[in-house]
This record gives sequence, structure tokens and C-alpha cells, in this order.
Amino acid sequence: MRDIYYRTKKLGDLTVRGASRASIQTFWNVPEYELGLDAGAHPSDFTVKTHRLFITHTHRDHITGLYQYIARRKKTNLAPPEIYVPEYSLEAVSRFLGAFQELDEACYPYTVHGINAGDLIEWQTNDGRTLCVEALETFHRIPSLGYAVYENSVPRLAYTGDTLPDALDLNPVFYEAEILIMEMTASGTGYTPDLIHQYEHTHLQDVLERQNRFKNRWIVAAHFTCKQAFPELCRNVAAHFPDRLGGRLIVW
Repeated sequence: MRDIYYRTKKLGDLTVRGASRASIQTFWNVPEYELGLDAGAHPSDFTVKTHRLFITHTHRDHITGLYQYIARRKKTNLAPPEIYVPEYSLEAVSRFLGAFQELDEACYPYTVHGINAGDLIEWQTNDGRTLCVEALETFHRIPSLGYAVYENSVPRLAYTGDTLPDALDLNPVFYEAEILIMEMTASGTGYTPDLIHQYEHTHLQDVLERQNRFKNRWIVAAHFTCKQAFPELCRNVAAHFPDRLGGRLIVW
């Protein structure tokens, strides 16, 4: 049963599943890695393929589904999840989950880790993949992180979360990873770059100015404002990127 809408796209040998709209919900999953990125919602069919979950920051559209994720792992007799959050928010997230346990009169096991930019989390999958996630410094209204996922030391996927565009320049892996998932909250109508930067987000113009720096095979642009209809934002992106960066730019 698919209880929450999301999109799926096969990019090379990896599958990207998820949805992202500003102020509504953001969640991603790479089933081959049993890896999740943010939990603004948690579709039931993500549960089996999300053993490790990395949270960029604690705004509601990025963590609302966190407790549901934990509960569903237990309900389906899966190993307790490993959850990683910015160190700054560790105590608050622990209280948040504790309050849910109390309200639910339940005790679902999980482990939550506080991490900082520069930290590396390494593990090996059941099918023999050697993986490493690097936490990256980003710039949002509250403490935040981005993430890069390496397989056998090769940057396969990078995720900006919500951030000012400066994070792209600070972390070259965002330009180099095979797959980049990045926010592009505003595409022109209603928000100028200066205005969107006040909220510490990235504008289409920021991407346009850096278009020659992206070496990624695929660039997934997401987290568009909920105040703009999807067909309109697609038209705006197409007007500025008529060749979709050589066919690499995917509007999600």
C-alpha cells in the first residue's frame, strides 16, 4: 500500500525515491543503500529499505515522519534504526521522540546520534558494498548539515538539504558527486534571490550562475516553494535552462 505520494527514478544503478516541497514535506530514500535522507513523511514502503536515516535539520517539513519511521521498523520486526542528526539538535530530537513514545504508550527501540560537519559514518551493506557518509557544513536558519555518500571512496550521491548557495562552493563534492539532490526553493516568480536568501534558501539564479561548475551526471532540483504551481515552476526552469544542463537537470 502506498500511503504517501512520492516519485521514483532510476539513475544508473541507484534508485532515488522521494518527494520535496517547501513547508510541506521532504523525504528521500536510496533503497540499494538502505539509506534515508530527511523524514518530513515516511511512506510505509520505505520502511524495509531505510536502516540508516540522516536528518539535515529539524524544521517540521523534514522531521515530521521521524517517529512513524521508528514505529514501523519495530512493527515489521526490523532491526532498530540508526538516526543521525546535527549535534546541536540531539537533545531536542531525543525529547521529541520521547514525547511521542509517552503519547503512544509504546517503547520502540532506536539509536540517535549527534554529528557535526566533517564526521564520517562508515558501514558495509549485506551485499558487500563499502559505504561512507560524510556530514557537510551548510547554511540554513537553524543548524543544518548536508551529506555526501561514498561507495568504495567514490562520491555517488550528495544532498544539500536546505541551505544558502554558499554551501555548494564550500563543499566541492556537491559539484562532483554522480547524483546531486539539491534545493531550488524559488524559480523566479514572487521571490527575488535577495528575498529567498533572507530565508537562507537557494534560488534558481544561484544555480544559473554556477551552471558551469556542476560536473554531476544527474542534478535533482527539488524543495520548490508551495506557493507556486508545479507547471509554472517547470516553465520557469525550462526558460532558464532550455537544454536542462545537457539533459542532466531533473525537476522533481
